[in-house]
Amino acid sequence: LLRAAYRGCRRVLVNARAVGEALRADHPLDPSSIEVIVNGVVIPDPPPAPDPRVVELRGHGPVVGIVANLNRPVKRVDLFLRAAARVAAELPGARFVVVGEGELAPSLQELAGSLGIADRVLFTGGVPDPSPLVAGFDVAALSSDLEGLPNALLEAMALGVPQVATATGGIPELVVPGETGLLVPPGEAEAFAAALLDLLADPERRRRMGEASRRRARERFSLEAAVSAHLEAYRRAAGEAAGGGDR
Repeated sequence: LLRAAYRGCRRVLVNARAVGEALRADHPLDPSSIEVIVNGVVIPDPPPAPDPRVVELRGHGPVVGIVANLNRPVKRVDLFLRAAARVAAELPGARFVVVGEGELAPSLQELAGSLGIADRVLFTGGVPDPSPLVAGFDVAALSSDLEGLPNALLEAMALGVPQVATATGGIPELVVPGETGLLVPPGEAEAFAAALLDLLADPERRRRMGEASRRRARERFSLEAAVSAHLEAYRRAAGEAAGGGDR
């Protein structure tokens, strides 16, 4: 159905260059018909106060969190937990937060138990707005095997939280290594843990990365910019369909 639909499209909007490249690999599209318009997020000013649950965890040490759909194995929250166990072995005070709900939640909780970190991981379940939780993270993590342009990272950037994420899909278009966060290869728990430990060892570096993340979100990924870009794309497409003119 998608293949048939794309043949009739003057424009195909994607939210990352990587998504456009993947689309071209799967569908016979004219490259000139693909337009990248990145996701936009609200930049809260000031950021929300951290959730009390995270504040309590920070009484023990740094907090690393992940926001993910727990119905999707591709999010690799299992890898996040394995990396967390390695971090906990080096930093016993570190705590971890998994925000999200889904059918994988029970097995992930069992994994945390088998790794010996059940008492260090908070599973929040689904929440209507994860921002107060994320605002309390020292590092925001995303361990997916495959992504488009993940809002979970964008929202962390908007809140001034540095990131450790896998270099897949559109994530390298969001995270600037060494400036806003760190990137690691997908599927490598040891590398993920090493990157987390690298940031957790340097609060000043995390602060600088958080500030850079918030600036980048405001400059490149605001909701207002995304809405304007979509409206302009629709106007151009309408004008082309009408044979010229902006309608």
